[in-house]
Amino acid sequence: MPSWPRWDPSLRSCTKLVRTFGRNIIATSRNFFPAFLEEFEATFGDMDRRQTSLTKLYSLHQGKRPVSVYAYEFRQFACDVQWGDQALCDHFCRSLRSDVKNLLLNFLEPTSLSQAIKKVISCDNRVFELRQEERATSKLSPFLHIKPMVQPQVVVRCSPMTSFNDPMPMEID
Repeated sequence: MPSWPRWDPSLRSCTKLVRTFGRNIIATSRNFFPAFLEEFEATFGDMDRRQTSLTKLYSLHQGKRPVSVYAYEFRQFACDVQWGDQALCDHFCRSLRSDVKNLLLNFLEPTSLSQAIKKVISCDNRVFELRQEERATSKLSPFLHIKPMVQPQVVVRCSPMTSFNDPMPMEID
C-alpha cells in the first residue's frame, strides 16, 4: 500500500517521499500536485496533444446538433492549439450550418471567441424557434397548402338573333 504524505497544516516546505505509479518522487508539500499532474500526464496523456487537437478541430462541424454542443467540443480542442482569437472565431464560424451562418450575417464581426459563441447560440436558438413554428403551423393546418377547386364557369350561348336585352322565351314541356 502506498504511503501518502501527511499535509502540514501550515504548508511549510517539507520534503515528502511519495510513491506514485511505482516511482519515487521527492516532492514538497507546495509542489506535490504539479509534480503529480506532470507524472500523470506523462503516463496517461496524449504525447502529441496539439496535433491531435488540430486534427479534431479541422474535422469538427456543427452538423445537426445544437451550437451549444458544437461550441463545447470546439473549446475543448481550441485550448490545446496556439491560435489567436480571430483565427479561432473564423474557424468556429466557418464550420457552422448554413442556416445559422445566414442569420449571423445580420450581426457585426465578433471580436473574441466568447462573443462569437454567444451570438451564434442566439442565432441557432432563433433558427430552432422558426423551425418549431413551421412544424406547428403545418400540423395545425395541413390543408393550407392545397389549392381550392376551381368552380366550373357557366357558359351561356345565345343565338345570333337574340341579345341579352331581349327576354328569352320560356320553354314548357
